[in-house]
Amino acid sequence: MSNDSSHQVDDDTQIERSLRSGMLGLVFSVLIGWWLIYPTTATRSNETRSLDSPLRIGYAIEPPYAFLDDQGHLQGESIDVLRHVLQEEQIKDVVWQHVEFGDLLHELKHGRIDIIASGMFDTPERRIHALFTRPTARVRAALLVRADLPATVQPKELAVDATHRIVVIDGSVEQQTLDGLGWAADRIQPAPDAEAAMDTLESGMVDMLALSLPSVRWQLKRREIADHYRIIELPEVPPGYPAFAVRLDNAILKRRIDQVLATYIGSPSHVRKVQSYGFEWADVVWPASMETTP
Repeated sequence: MSNDSSHQVDDDTQIERSLRSGMLGLVFSVLIGWWLIYPTTATRSNETRSLDSPLRIGYAIEPPYAFLDDQGHLQGESIDVLRHVLQEEQIKDVVWQHVEFGDLLHELKHGRIDIIASGMFDTPERRIHALFTRPTARVRAALLVRADLPATVQPKELAVDATHRIVVIDGSVEQQTLDGLGWAADRIQPAPDAEAAMDTLESGMVDMLALSLPSVRWQLKRREIADHYRIIELPEVPPGYPAFAVRLDNAILKRRIDQVLATYIGSPSHVRKVQSYGFEWADVVWPASMETTP
């Protein structure tokens, strides 16, 4: 073979190598571009698994946030709002698990439930154990007093009046506030839950009840006793912020719930839905200048 022919073969080989290298570079560039534009399969799979089936939702009987109606159907403010989230996320395979309120965070921490939906307030102490979504409401506290008591009655005044007794939920912020105002311990009757507290009030054993404002409204409506009692707001008690709680390692789930809540909370359809549970416009929509977290 002549030198010219040898040089021609070398040139052809070099061109072939260049073309092959260029093609590999082009494929590599396309793959890199696709990876930059679209989330990785692992990331998208993780997001899917964060709302995977079945989604286990823990609730406690805490009306008006979560309770069973006369037909045994699960209802409440927290329940209905979360159902809207599930509908928007197209999650249909759900398991609702009843858990005592004091055990909800324990069950969440140990992975036996994925979400707490029971009107649990977002507090600094609870944030140690769970991630809380944006609040679904801003809940104020109130007194439910007998109709024959003065309309101007206030907790500070009642603290020095030893003739009246009050019922509270054991461990509640209302109980702590009354303690701070100087109420004697023997004048404060603790109850395990709102139903028991209302039973105590209606029995005549106490003269008033301290509870969240939506809870008081809901109890008055359900028991049809509005003519016998009057509601007085408690400005001394800081507002509470009910929210959903998820595990500390599931920030993706929290983010997806927050995305739905951001456009739903305070909307006309949301307000109409929760009004039947004693919530009003001011409980779910408040001025931006006011605090939105505890």
